[in-house]
Amino acid sequence: MYKSVIRPLLFTLNAEQAHHFTFKSLKLAFRVPGISSIVTTFFGSLKGHEKVVMGLRFKNPIGLA
Repeated sequence: MYKSVIRPLLFTLNAEQAHHFTFKSLKLAFRVPGISSIVTTFFGSLKGHEKVVMGLRFKNPIGLA
């Protein structure tokens, strides 16, 4: 669905419009009951990967990039 519908739609927009469209869509999606827990299940932070760098806590190593 992403490659056939969403990606072509986003590529018709300029970068700023695509950004706003994506974030508005995500806000709308997260209003649906249960979506937050599904996203957390698949994309949540892994326990044991937390890092503290210069007093800042990062939930996962990607925050160090």
